Amino acid sequence: MRLAPMRELAAARGWSIAEYVDHASASDLRGRRAWRRLLEDACHHRVDLVLVWKLDRFGRSALDALQWLQQLENSGVGLKSLTQEIDTTSAAGRLVFTILAAVAEMERELIRERVRAGMARARAQGRQLGRPRRERPLREHPRWPTVLAALEDGHLTVTEA
Repeated sequence: MRLAPMRELAAARGWSIAEYVDHASASDLRGRRAWRRLLEDACHHRVDLVLVWKLDRFGRSALDALQWLQQLENSGVGLKSLTQEIDTTSAAGRLVFTILAAVAEMERELIRERVRAGMARARAQGRQLGRPRRERPLREHPRWPTVLAALEDGHLTVTEA
């Protein structure tokens, strides 16, 4: 959903594209290999501009976002948010970035608080949280031998299995 509009903008502007996509949580810096590669490429001047979908995809907190922005700026790399019309290559853009990064952090914290309060209320009402337990182990499922054979033959990935 996010990549297609970003690709369209880059194509419309004639930019050459290098995509850095992580599937790890933003808080999992070790799992964010593409993020580390982006920072390294920025440091070596292989990137001029970083285009993100939204600021909350850029950093986990306002402090994180500002530190990453500073690191990019030190390398001469700008940051642009597609959906929020923020371009940090100008002083006004950096001001708006700082304000929105703080707002994004506050939104994340409010959501976290609401979820925790809802879970506590559900527990107090005796509701069971999380995914229901399996009725029987996977090995007892009638299709288990077929799936296992396809997995061992390389026809299925673990996720698909």
